[in-house]
Amino acid sequence: MSQPIEERLTQLLLEAEGLERPMAQHKWELAEWNSQHGGQSPPDHFVDRDIELEAPFKAHLRALYLASVCLIDSRNLLAYLKQFYGHFGADFDSTKAASAFGSDDEAPNYFYNTFLRDLHLFLMPLGIDLSSDRYRQQAGVKYLENLLDGTAALLHQSNITPSSEAQVYSPVRQIVSILFSSARNPPAARFIQSFKCYKPDILIPELLAAVEYKYINSSEDLSSALAGIADDVKGYSGDADYKLFYAVFYLTQSFVGREQFLAAWAEKGFPKNWVPIYVVGAGK
Repeated sequence: MSQPIEERLTQLLLEAEGLERPMAQHKWELAEWNSQHGGQSPPDHFVDRDIELEAPFKAHLRALYLASVCLIDSRNLLAYLKQFYGHFGADFDSTKAASAFGSDDEAPNYFYNTFLRDLHLFLMPLGIDLSSDRYRQQAGVKYLENLLDGTAALLHQSNITPSSEAQVYSPVRQIVSILFSSARNPPAARFIQSFKCYKPDILIPELLAAVEYKYINSSEDLSSALAGIADDVKGYSGDADYKLFYAVFYLTQSFVGREQFLAAWAEKGFPKNWVPIYVVGAGK
C-alpha cells in the first residue's frame, strides 16, 4: 500500500528540517569567517563541509517541491498551483533553493532556509503543518536548537573528550542555564509511567522543552538508543508543562551518515513534537 502524499510530505519536511540546521550553522560559520577574512578564499574544511551537506539537502528540497506540486494538483487547486509556480518557479532550481538562507532581526545569528520557510506557509492551508512549527519559530527555541547542534564544537572548545552522556550534556546544560533563567532550577517534571520516573537531561520550562542526550560509541549503541527513545516517548507524558522534546544523538564517530540516521528515525514513527539532533564529535 502506497504512502499517502500528505504523510510523505510531512516526513520529508521533518527530514529536511534535520538537514537544515547543520546547513544553517555551516552558513553562519562561513559568514563569520568571511567577515573576518574579507577577500580570502575559505579553508578547505569549509569547502568540504559545503559539499557534504549540500547534496542531501538539495535532494530533499527537490523532493518536497515535487511532492507539493503533486498534492496541489491532486486536489485540483489550479489557481493555487499557479500561485505556487509563480513563487517557486515552474522549473525548480534546487541548487539556488539549497543555498538561499536568511536571518531574523531578533535573531541575527540564526540562519534559516528561505525555501523551507516559504513552503511551510504554502502548505499550511492544505493541512500540512508540523504541530510544533509555529512554536519553534520563536527565537528562543532557535537559539536552543543551534546550541544543541553545536554540542561537538562546544566540547572541543572546552577541551572535553567525553566518555559518557553526562560529560556531553553537562557543558550544554551550563550554557542553557545562562541563556534561559527558568532552566537554572527547573521544578521537578511529572513524567511518570508505572514505577519509573523519567528525568530528561535538560529542562527549559520557559520554552516548554526537554532535552535527552544519547552517547553513541558504536552502531549497536545507536540501535539501542533509538529503542530507548521509543520508551522515553511513552514515558514523557503526564506533564502539560512540556510539549517539545529533543533527542540529541552524540556519535563519537560517524557510524552512520546523517541521511541513514534520519531514515532510521523516520521509520520509528516518533511524534512530531520529538526532534532528532545528529551530532558527530569525539569520545573515549
